[in-house]
Amino acid sequence: MGPERPNIKVMAVNLAQTASNVFKEAVSGNSVLADEFLAKKRIEFCNVCEFLIKDQFRCGKCGCFMKTKTKILVAKCPIDKW
Repeated sequence: MGPERPNIKVMAVNLAQTASNVFKEAVSGNSVLADEFLAKKRIEFCNVCEFLIKDQFRCGKCGCFMKTKTKILVAKCPIDKW
């Protein structure tokens, strides 16, 4: 059995932090989406990560859906892989 996603409280905190960062960047007039190259590079790190829940393509540390999170410029890997 692979990694399990974190509890709902951890996932809610992670989502709120990312949403706050996206809002701050958008209000400042900055881009909030990663370009295609960066998003693909992030996906490459996720694909080999020991915390990836492969059948859901979800992070076992933060609980995020990685196909979405990797496209958010201000998002960060919870274990600093990207």
